[in-house]
Amino acid sequence: MKAVIYAVCALSILICTASAAHPQGPVDITTRIENPTNLDALAKALVKEGNFRQAVKAYQKLVELYPGDPELYIDLSRCQIELREYDKAVEAARVAVRLSPGDQAARNNLGWGLLSQGNIEEGSAELRIAVSLDPNAEPVRTNLAIALLKLGRDGEAIAELKAALALDPYSKRARLTLAFALERAGRFVLA
Repeated sequence: MKAVIYAVCALSILICTASAAHPQGPVDITTRIENPTNLDALAKALVKEGNFRQAVKAYQKLVELYPGDPELYIDLSRCQIELREYDKAVEAARVAVRLSPGDQAARNNLGWGLLSQGNIEEGSAELRIAVSLDPNAEPVRTNLAIALLKLGRDGEAIAELKAALALDPYSKRARLTLAFALERAGRFVLA
């Protein structure tokens, strides 16, 4: 815990120093971090801030240091998905799946990346595997439902969305997607 607090404090100092030293704009603060543990903490802090571009740089450095760690590729692909860099996200997620075929997050990221590229068949297949690895993951079930809707399989999508909402009744994304699916299927429902 102290290491995480230290890393966040160091990050704050670096950001302030970088901003003051470079008034023309932010600098790549990941180049100043030598310790991989601090770099991992920095990457996670950057993700939490929503600074996915800098987080990608941090994760790229980490995968150079630890090319056999699937979690780093999963985190890298997630950031690339947030940036809508789907080709890169799919590439990183494929490495994560190769390193850890039974990892639900790796399969989910690969499936969503493929789906976002327009490769709906392969994306939905990966999302089916992800759901089979953890049927209690609401976001993954919702992702699969979206893929099924893109394939025109409204009935299956509705079933997935109902299962997702049974897991998390407050999921706004699942609720909105279910409303869309029901309307498209001609089953109007009052909330």
